Amino acid sequence: MTSSATRSGNDHHGHGHYSDDQRWWWNESEHRWHRLSDETETLEIVLEDVGDRSWINGVLSTLGPQSGSRYYRFVGLIRAGDPQPTARVESGTFSSPGPVPAELPPSEQWAYGMSDELDQLRKRLAADGWVPLGRGSRPWSYTYFRPRLESAAPC
Repeated sequence: MTSSATRSGNDHHGHGHYSDDQRWWWNESEHRWHRLSDETETLEIVLEDVGDRSWINGVLSTLGPQSGSRYYRFVGLIRAGDPQPTARVESGTFSSPGPVPAELPPSEQWAYGMSDELDQLRKRLAADGWVPLGRGSRPWSYTYFRPRLESAAPC
């Protein structure tokens, strides 16, 4: 189960690291530096019922081999100055025998793979330059921030 991302524009950090002076981001896949803007973007991890995203996922979730189970994933909703998310980063899916109780922390006892998917997503966010900012109201609801990319460094 792999994570995926949906991004728009040319501000995708990708895996990399910040420069010592925190003014540049090294994108490992592009092998180049990007200047960081004074603007920031935020990300909050939420829990998503996969069946709620589309009717076909709902049908497949219900008719799947684990009848009665529900499938979930964690989603990092990215916002850049606008209350509506501008992009999303998704974890892999995991199943639960029923609705996930909002007040309980991720637990393998009732949702196998849940804590692993959250851990993997958080590691990926760190590799993409996201800095932990705080916690939301749910046990899995972490918040992050990072500077937006301004431009590529001249070669």
